[in-house]
Amino acid sequence: MKILITLKSFYNQLPKAEQQVADYILKHSDRVPYESVSQIAENANVSVPSVTRLTKKLGFKNFKDFKVELAVSSAQTSSITQVFSHIEKNDSDDEVAEKVFLGNIKSLEDTLRILDKTRLSEFAKLCASASRIVFIGLGGSGIMGREAALRFAHIDVQAESYADNLDVLLQTSRLKKNQICVGISHSGRTAMVKKGLRIANEKGAVTALITNYMNTPIKDFCDYLFFTSFTENSVRSAAISSKIAQAAIIDSIYLLTAKKKRSIWDFSELDLLIERNLKID
Repeated sequence: MKILITLKSFYNQLPKAEQQVADYILKHSDRVPYESVSQIAENANVSVPSVTRLTKKLGFKNFKDFKVELAVSSAQTSSITQVFSHIEKNDSDDEVAEKVFLGNIKSLEDTLRILDKTRLSEFAKLCASASRIVFIGLGGSGIMGREAALRFAHIDVQAESYADNLDVLLQTSRLKKNQICVGISHSGRTAMVKKGLRIANEKGAVTALITNYMNTPIKDFCDYLFFTSFTENSVRSAAISSKIAQAAIIDSIYLLTAKKKRSIWDFSELDLLIERNLKID
């Protein structure tokens, strides 16, 4: 599945001819491994160079290597792939609920497949020793940033979240070395997140981005990139649909940071303090 997930991630940034090739591959991934490059070009109504250019963008040296990897990926495709499909206007209430759950399950499975666990561990180690972590995002991503900051605060890490343009500019301008800025943007094209990470990068802070698209222009300002995978459906609620995978990545970083941190709060005392102060008499 990894090759198909990567292809979907790049899709929106591809030229029209390469999108046609991508459409053909995604629709006929089971038979593409048995077709020649000229057959695929003809079926996609493009030139042969369009096919080879796409395979190179996917990281393959030649078309043969691409076909071998695709054959393996197609054989390993989860049955969920066949079950999950776009939400349609005439779907019953039960069908909508099932598609939401199956879509989120598939998103988590696909995100795990493309997750660079080594880089995730490296980043968590930096978080464990950082003097400050700033999360930035807009809309639904901003909500995830707030959730992330709250998690890290529970393990005695100075963590903050900002979703306002002025706040982002001011707070990222205050970042220094041994501090971290994490941007969250499903589309990978949020101007505010790009500006904030660029400023943080210029200040010498470590920068990271959680996004659904590998070819994001924000990547130029990031030391670490973590990709989610969610195929947007006709509802187009990307800010909602991507939250499950974003949360899984954030929770992974959070727990790895807690594991690597030399000292954290005594959770039993912390829980008692919270309960004592927030409980209604």
